[in-house]
Amino acid sequence: MKQVILDLCAIENCKVGLGEFSLQLGKHLLNQLSRLNDNGIDLKYIVPKGFKNAFGDDGRCIECSRIDRFILRLKLKCDLFHSVHQYGRIKYLLGAKKTLLTIHDLNFIYEKKGNKIEKYRRKIGKQICNADALTFISKFTKSDVERIYPEYKRYSEVIYNGVSDLTGYQIPKDGEYLLHLSSLMPKKNPELLVRMMEWLPDYKLLIVGNLDSKYAQNMKALAENLPMKNVKFIGPVDDKQKAELYASCKMFLFPSLCEGFGLPPIEAMKFGKPVALSNLTSLPEVGGDVAFYWNNLEPEIMASELNNYLKNTVPDREAIKKRAAFFNWNNCAKQYAELYIKLLSEQF
Repeated sequence: MKQVILDLCAIENCKVGLGEFSLQLGKHLLNQLSRLNDNGIDLKYIVPKGFKNAFGDDGRCIECSRIDRFILRLKLKCDLFHSVHQYGRIKYLLGAKKTLLTIHDLNFIYEKKGNKIEKYRRKIGKQICNADALTFISKFTKSDVERIYPEYKRYSEVIYNGVSDLTGYQIPKDGEYLLHLSSLMPKKNPELLVRMMEWLPDYKLLIVGNLDSKYAQNMKALAENLPMKNVKFIGPVDDKQKAELYASCKMFLFPSLCEGFGLPPIEAMKFGKPVALSNLTSLPEVGGDVAFYWNNLEPEIMASELNNYLKNTVPDREAIKKRAAFFNWNNCAKQYAELYIKLLSEQF
């Protein structure tokens, strides 16, 4: 039986995108296990200490501390090693016959400056050089990689992330507030929404996420100076609370500056909620033709355009749900299983 080993150490923090991706891919690949076994392939997962039974108690998981990783790189042998994101704990396995690398984004070219850009470029370039094949979570990420690393020619595919469906919770009826939910990092651009609300006195905005950072505290201070006091902040929420927020909002707002994919807008779209997005990086690819886009990120202009949309547009909720349904974990895992079979075939 040929063996595929995945580095799923990011499940240590499932509240962020890479952790969610690792957890869901690991879970849903188990649904593809009979198909893989029929093709002579089995799966092993590298997980953090304390997560040995995260995917069942069948001995599939190999625990790995940050120190163990150096031993595992030398010790483990497999037919295919899948590094499920470019910042993985296990960058490579010397005993892997082939390596698959999934690249989620090259956000460093948008976030970093000066020598740091080159530092990250070399670091990820080394991983690409060591890989036999690449996958990307969006066409935008693929185009970024081809632009930044034209010298590396690898077999590649775009496999979209799934997005968890939270609509099964008991949820309230629609409300009237606008919603933003994210990690509240500067690249997510929530401060811009606070500034925009000065010109939207008839609406209320709820901002949800980690409020511990200096950036978040400065944003709260900014909101306190608004004449209408129409911005409210809530800290991190669980899935049930998140579902209630999505279900009862009027519209979801996400003016992010750089995304490899864009998870929260799709979560909201699964509830049939209209979303307002920046037209940057991967977001137009995610929102398609059912989203509203800001082409100008000046707060007063954003407010005017959004107000016009809210007053004059009746969202096609079924079209929004249909778009969101395209992004599901079963499809994602099935495509990865098919790719494993392809990469381990005699023809590849």
